[in-house]
Amino acid sequence: MFRMEDNWPDARAYRIPRIRWRRPLIKGGRIRYVTAVRGKTWKVWLNNFPDEPAYTLIVGGREVIHFNDWPAEWIKPR
Repeated sequence: MFRMEDNWPDARAYRIPRIRWRRPLIKGGRIRYVTAVRGKTWKVWLNNFPDEPAYTLIVGGREVIHFNDWPAEWIKPR
């Protein structure tokens, strides 16, 4: 399942600057952050780290990239 991770050159379109993430309304699940971009829901899923990459970005219900380091362009909630 996690053949590739941190392959941001292949997912450049998702490194949009100044995306503001928020915590989901329902707490306690694996979805840690959500936002909407151009009418699509984006979610950041927490994986089983360290056996897997820390996060997975899901856009429109499709896994886009598995990653460990949060992109500097994105704004995490405090």
